[in-house]
Amino acid sequence: MDGAQTYQVSVNTVSENCTSCSLAAGCLPKGLPWQQWRQLDALARHPAVFVRRQRIYSQNAPFYSCYIVKSGAVKTVYINAQGQERVLGLYLPGDLFGLDGVGDGSHTCSAQALERSLICRINFADLEQHMARMPKLQRLLLQLMSDQLNAAHGLICSLSQSTAEERVVRFILELSDRYRQRKLSGTEFRLAMTKTDAANYLGLAVETLSRVLGRLRNRGLIRIQGRQLQILNEAALKAIADPSHIFLDS
Repeated sequence: MDGAQTYQVSVNTVSENCTSCSLAAGCLPKGLPWQQWRQLDALARHPAVFVRRQRIYSQNAPFYSCYIVKSGAVKTVYINAQGQERVLGLYLPGDLFGLDGVGDGSHTCSAQALERSLICRINFADLEQHMARMPKLQRLLLQLMSDQLNAAHGLICSLSQSTAEERVVRFILELSDRYRQRKLSGTEFRLAMTKTDAANYLGLAVETLSRVLGRLRNRGLIRIQGRQLQILNEAALKAIADPSHIFLDS
């Protein structure tokens, strides 16, 4: 044990259920009939508060639950035999994570809060029982797992075939899309990851990431101050992300 705390020892909880949650419309139950959606209240445990860098679950720990980000942000990390860390994913409010343990019953990576975060926990055995009675919930979960696999495949392709600038720009545009899906600004938002984490996630050196961001800023495509980023020319960024495609301003 490295002393990192896990969900089971996080005692700061917030009393709220699914039907009163502000994220309910965009969370795991989206698309379910109201009567079935209300049944999920029995599944979700009260959100627990995690502080920055606090561990939610550890690599190789037994898999019992999946998790949903209620507020804040979470990263998933794999540590190899040499102790080298690789950032695998970023999860924002409404995102479900922790499904890596479904296969063999143990987590293949760890999850850590990037900032003060509220995390809902769902016992997977209970979820499976509900899926047996609610086929639409099963399809939603399978679709979500498929989306996560496709995102991982896209990242692998990007790391092997894209320039540093293309990787960084695609990362910015992906964040923009994800914030828009949450009815938030897609042109001005906070970067949940530090430069170190973002560079690790994109397979770049921190210095390379800083240089790319500096070039984008100097060309008037973005404005960045600390972790606040503003997109100034989205069409130009899209052209960098996919040079083979012509983007037209709407």
